[in-house]
Amino acid sequence: MSINLPKCLLLLACFFSLTLTISCRKDGKSGKIVTMNVAPKLLIGGAAPPASPNNPDTVYYYNIIEDNSNQKYVLAKGTIQGFDYVEGYQYKIKVQITPLAKPMADGPIDTYSLIEVLSKTKVDGL
Repeated sequence: MSINLPKCLLLLACFFSLTLTISCRKDGKSGKIVTMNVAPKLLIGGAAPPASPNNPDTVYYYNIIEDNSNQKYVLAKGTIQGFDYVEGYQYKIKVQITPLAKPMADGPIDTYSLIEVLSKTKVDGL
């Protein structure tokens, strides 16, 4: 039995090329763009109850409703990169949500980046 070296090299090159092509293919997790409504008042929470504005361990959260899905949730203040929140204003913002490639076990699974502030409306009586 003789081995045809050019055919073996060609087969090996094809296998190597196929492996590279598959390993470089995107998995479709490029993220999504959503429009969010951010409430004019922050929610208070955190690991050190009772949470209060004078407690340094307090964590403040944005109260958010997504436009398209009406999904309600909270995000820790500062989570949306590029968003300069001022309490007392109702915001409508466009945000890019991108899944993290390797999220920590107890950490966030997405990153949030501000694309555009669509509206900023002063709310009186808070």
